Amino acid sequence: MKKIRPWGTISLSVVLGLSFMTPVVVAEAAQKGFYVGAAVGQSEFEDIGALETACAVAGVICRADDTDTGYRILLGYQFGNYLALEGGYVDLGALDAGTQLPVRAIARIETSGGFVALVPQIPVGDIGAIYGRLGLMAGDTELIARVPSEGFDDSDSSSVAGVSFGAGGAINFGRLTFRVEWERYSFDEVLRVAGVEIDTPDIDLISGSVLIHF
Repeated sequence: MKKIRPWGTISLSVVLGLSFMTPVVVAEAAQKGFYVGAAVGQSEFEDIGALETACAVAGVICRADDTDTGYRILLGYQFGNYLALEGGYVDLGALDAGTQLPVRAIARIETSGGFVALVPQIPVGDIGAIYGRLGLMAGDTELIARVPSEGFDDSDSSSVAGVSFGAGGAINFGRLTFRVEWERYSFDEVLRVAGVEIDTPDIDLISGSVLIHF
């Protein structure tokens, strides 16, 4: 009978041990320190009636397109497996409304600015996580209403401050993290066109993002 050498058994044990440890090492490498990232997705404006009101001020009836492309760029710091802090810039796109008949009318609301957010997390397995988001946003919003044929052209802009909250899931591969996330930005600002007050709409953003860890 052929004998198995002790060092062969030890070597096999070491290899198996390292193979089971590898996912944990990968997960840990992605969960500490600084990271940068970018997200892109679809934004949806919740109160499209506000923009349709802007058209009505100009004497026309129009319909709003409540979706657009939004994006976010960020710098973050991961404190451990359960908490991160992020800040950066977010552009939530634009809410457009318009009509061609009987006259051409245009109305538009745009919102963008800086944000900061806490990101609490719960690890799932060795490389996954589910997380929440709670933060603040400060930036600018602009409302434009135009009816060129009638000579109507009015606009208003304002600094806005609001809160953001959301949730998502993440998976880590080495120094890369991939996320899918829903979040809402809620504001309490009023814009005015031709003396009519219009509330800044809340905005949802569903996005996918990639993070690079240092």
